[in-house]
Amino acid sequence: MELNKGTNQGSFLNDKLVATLMAKYYGLHIAQVQDSLSPAINDQGETIYRNIPGKRSADFHGYKSYAANARYLFAKNSGIKVSYERGFRLPMLDELFGDGVSVAANAKLSPENSDNYNAGFFGEWTTGKHRVNLESNFYLRNAKDFIYSTPVSARFVQYKNIGKVQIKGFDAEASYTYGQLFHLTANFSYQNAVDNNQYADEALGLVSITYKARIPNMPWMYGNLDFGIGKDNLLGEKSRIEFNWHTQYTHWFYLSWSSLGAKDTKNIIPTQWVHSPAVTYSWENGKYNVSFESFNLTNALAYDNFRLQKPGRSFQVKLRYFIMQ
Repeated sequence: MELNKGTNQGSFLNDKLVATLMAKYYGLHIAQVQDSLSPAINDQGETIYRNIPGKRSADFHGYKSYAANARYLFAKNSGIKVSYERGFRLPMLDELFGDGVSVAANAKLSPENSDNYNAGFFGEWTTGKHRVNLESNFYLRNAKDFIYSTPVSARFVQYKNIGKVQIKGFDAEASYTYGQLFHLTANFSYQNAVDNNQYADEALGLVSITYKARIPNMPWMYGNLDFGIGKDNLLGEKSRIEFNWHTQYTHWFYLSWSSLGAKDTKNIIPTQWVHSPAVTYSWENGKYNVSFESFNLTNALAYDNFRLQKPGRSFQVKLRYFIMQ
């Protein structure tokens, strides 16, 4: 066993096993020093604007986080890793006080805390010009006072807390590279975040209508694909030309609670496929670069959270010059 001086890391079994301990202290003071208008919802469900006096503040102190992780190598660049974290997420300024445009204030928002468990695998294999990388991770989060956003009117959203939320998921990434000629990378993520509050009123035994329903306005399955092929010195000495293609996939998800309302009347953010190609030419060993890029080449309908539509097809030209290399 060897402990690194001045650190919280220890190595074992001839450096095949490495363990790390970590601790954090959270302290946050947020202050608003000017009067502002903030959207709010009245008892009739109508959006109204209220003057919010300046010099409001919120203090969050005394939250302590700690974590432990370990990595074991069973080959030179391959192994497994596990970790545990007792973590916190503190509310941000616009989540507490709103932004006066699209986010309604919620000064009663509480910090989120969670127990996070992770286990994963990683590996890299190289033969000649061929290189393969694989990585996967499985995780479980048990969160309390989970912070999420939800629509509260046709135009505004508000950040709120859910007493208990459980999140199970995994992500994986694979890549293949052939020298300086070709690379291909694909990643995929799946997460199932559900309301884990069983009772709306525990004293009366009333089961919550959103119990085990997915958290709204949160993508639960998505992925990316990136492909590139390039050639050095094809159009001159010390030059390189490269073509890249990036595809982004997001599976459809509900804007509000899936367990509320009739199925055919619920708002969803639809499935999205966004393709973005680019061609880059560089010379003088990369000192000068020019790129021709397109975002959303097929002009597919694409949305942000809250069903806000993203811009459609666009074209760009980028010039880069490195002063020092």
